[in-house]
Amino acid sequence: MDHFVRSHSDTICLVQSESAQSELAALYDAIPTRYFVARRECLLNPTFGSGSTLVGGADADMLLDQTLIEIKVTTARQVTAPVFQQLIAYVALAEIGGVDRQPETQPIESIGVYSARHGCYHAWHVEDIVPHHDLVQLASWFLIHAGTPDAESR
Repeated sequence: MDHFVRSHSDTICLVQSESAQSELAALYDAIPTRYFVARRECLLNPTFGSGSTLVGGADADMLLDQTLIEIKVTTARQVTAPVFQQLIAYVALAEIGGVDRQPETQPIESIGVYSARHGCYHAWHVEDIVPHHDLVQLASWFLIHAGTPDAESR
């Protein structure tokens, strides 16, 4: 679906099967809606201005107030290190370019992961995972190395 939205296509073909419809209905029913109520704003697929451009494109799933949320539909129950790394990278990119479509620039204070198959949501304060000075260093690293041919080897 993400590819369809980004391609700006006027045509979509979805296979409609009873099992797919049942699975989507079960995923929807499992959403703990109490965690997904915005006090101020909710942005879907937020991008990070020049930070996203710097890495060839980056967008998260949702920014709910000052919490950046990734939605995972894997069978894994645990939040893996790559998911944390992805979210922290997004926070660093937001430090560089802000958050597009955000009316007022607000720092991202928390990150969250919603595991759709399990109906579980967990959130953490960014400062509890990465001290702000380390986040600034990561943003500086992106500014220096992102987009360079040897960035992968560092």
